[in-house]
Parts: sequence; structure tokens; C-alpha cells
Amino acid sequence: MTSLALNRWIVDRSAALGRLERVHGTMTGGLSGRPRDVTELNHALFLRLAAEVQGFCRDLHDEAIDARVS
Repeated sequence: MTSLALNRWIVDRSAALGRLERVHGTMTGGLSGRPRDVTELNHALFLRLAAEVQGFCRDLHDEAIDARVS
């Protein structure tokens, strides 16, 4: 049985994070370090990551409950 939560993570959630990562790379020129101009973008990236992980956990929890009940 394929996990719908995992599929959604691979297809939807990682794509959203990938788009933000590409924007971050464009803004920083792909260089390491901490340019001050992208601090807010970094915060947005971490917030989005936390939200996507929380959403994945919720999806996985819902799947587990459905499997247990049925």
C-alpha cells in the first residue's frame, strides 16, 4: 500500500520548498554566508519548512487512523 502522505510530500510539499529554495539561490547568488538582505527570506523558508513537515505529519496521522479504523 502506497502512502498518500508520502506521495503528497514528494509531489506537492517538496515542490513548494524547492521553489522557495530556488528563489533563495537567486537572491544570494548561490553563495554561502548570511547576507543581511535575505534574513526575512530565510525566516520564511524555515517557517514554510516547519509548516510542510507539520502538514506531512498530520496527513500521516490521518492515514494511520484510517488504516486502524478500517
